[in-house]
Amino acid sequence: MTAPADVSSLPIPESFEVVHEQARGRFVSAGSFLDGATRRAIVEEARAARECGLCARRSEALSAASVDGEHSTVTELKPGLVELAHGVVTDSGRLTQAWFGGVIASGVTREQYVEAAGLLGSSTIADTFAVALTGEPAVLDASVDGEPSGVSNAALVDVGAYVGLMDHEHPHPKFAGRPAPNICRALAMVPSAVDEFWDLFMPHYQPMAEADGHEVGRSQIEFVAARTSALNECFY
Repeated sequence: MTAPADVSSLPIPESFEVVHEQARGRFVSAGSFLDGATRRAIVEEARAARECGLCARRSEALSAASVDGEHSTVTELKPGLVELAHGVVTDSGRLTQAWFGGVIASGVTREQYVEAAGLLGSSTIADTFAVALTGEPAVLDASVDGEPSGVSNAALVDVGAYVGLMDHEHPHPKFAGRPAPNICRALAMVPSAVDEFWDLFMPHYQPMAEADGHEVGRSQIEFVAARTSALNECFY
């Protein structure tokens, strides 16, 4: 990848540096249901997934489930978590309930699935930002010893999704008194996953009410967001 010219001259807010450093620390530390070594390996597999031959063949196939094979891996991560990481990164729009069931049947718990999905979302934010500035994702620190906390949230509602969602009557503290976005509702089974994603995401997000008067106006923001979403086949 080619890094942009004069990166050092770009006005990067100090708050970005703080949240990205915090995020990188979280990526290699124990979460609620995954230890630091596993979390670090998930991020490594996510980065490698776009070079995986099996993922490439599945992406080109009419049905990903019709293509058998083994993933090209760069870690000793368990197969179910490799499938999760590679699938979410390369073919998220076609992950069926049968696929989800296969990941769970491999030995990945629902709590681990949710934590891993949140980690993949957070690492995508961090890596996309780093690649835009330098051409490469940031180097990961060594994993930190420690045991997962085991903290989960049972106050969920069943709306037909693969996992229970955040109950509006019992929201995560970050969303007390206001609607929670669906991505955070989907991570609600593991509160630390909500914290990890939201703490990294929000500093990059400029509320529409504050867009007017900036060098990049609201209409420009909407245009870039719509075009990027279309290219990524994200219709959310």
